[in-house]
Amino acid sequence: MTDDDIRGLLGAYALDAVDDDERRAVERLVAQDPEAAAELARLRETAAALGAARAGTPPAHVRDAVLSRLSATPQLAPHVATPSA
Repeated sequence: MTDDDIRGLLGAYALDAVDDDERRAVERLVAQDPEAAAELARLRETAAALGAARAGTPPAHVRDAVLSRLSATPQLAPHVATPSA
């Protein structure tokens, strides 16, 4: 893996969603790269904030507006890519 590949794993690492090989690679990168270490710290802070967030009940007028728009929004069939010859 390249450093860019490993840097791409920082978010998953912050969420403890990497395998053992990926974990070791991220830990090596973070030990050698202060920018990667700082990015990981920010991602961990964000993950902690999200984990502490609580769901709230939206005001009735907001819920009603969203549901109204949903019923008026046409639903499209899924796009299925066809292989090119």
